[in-house]
Amino acid sequence: MNDSVIKGLSHIAIAINSLDEVENWVNLFSCDKKEYTSTEQGVNALVINAGFCDIEFLEPLDQSSSISGFLQKNPKGGIHHICFFVDDLEKSLAEVKSKGIRNITRKKVNGILHNSPIAFLNPKDLSNVLVEFEEITK
Repeated sequence: MNDSVIKGLSHIAIAINSLDEVENWVNLFSCDKKEYTSTEQGVNALVINAGFCDIEFLEPLDQSSSISGFLQKNPKGGIHHICFFVDDLEKSLAEVKSKGIRNITRKKVNGILHNSPIAFLNPKDLSNVLVEFEEITK
């Protein structure tokens, strides 16, 4: 029996300098795409559904965006975070906290892709990988 809090893969987020850089990804998966802008997160985004998960491409709106900071350290872009589905966000955060994995989200927030509760885990606790938990919406 698998007791993992993780129930599946929601999306992989990739930081890029420009949304113009995603054409090969769209061609690779031969899929539809949707775009959105989040001024709160400071990004323009393009999302493709790869079938098994979404792939979210994040372009900074300006220098204050966290994506802009990521791109300063990684000028060619790269994987920004991986998001996993969980059944109950609060219970899952409590469980991973008991195992020494810290939550870095300071306030309750809903994600843009599925409008469900999300939280980010401290990358220092997970091999320097930013991990997002997203509550499965029923």
